[in-house]
Amino acid sequence: GDDGTASALIVSAFAVAEQGQGSPSFLRTLAEAAGKLTGEPEDRVPLDFAEIAQAAMVGQLAHQGANPADFVPNFKNYLAYNGSYTTPPCTEGVRWVLLNNPLYIYQQDLDAITALEHKNIRPTQPLNGRKVSTSIPA
Repeated sequence: GDDGTASALIVSAFAVAEQGQGSPSFLRTLAEAAGKLTGEPEDRVPLDFAEIAQAAMVGQLAHQGANPADFVPNFKNYLAYNGSYTTPPCTEGVRWVLLNNPLYIYQQDLDAITALEHKNIRPTQPLNGRKVSTSIPA
């Protein structure tokens, strides 16, 4: 808002494609639907938001070489800052929460979702005086 507070919240998780790693079912559902979407309002992809919350806010252990004793769930393991949308006109007023644990995904699912988004990746921006807070212990 005008007082410097965020008017939108975006929670973002990194996707990592590795051989032998699987996709959460909600990402499989999105990837399978990606090629069929036309942009019409009746295009709907049913998703289980409880599963999304579980996968995103907890995170996933890596299947290879993970130590469960060292795992810190995402709700205790994130960075946050006030920023802007990543699509034009890049309006300010967004509270970004970046989850530290990645979501593991099949490469073909990542490719399908990326194709749907048309590689809509904004270049990294300078902090411009923004303060980044973290829940990650030093």
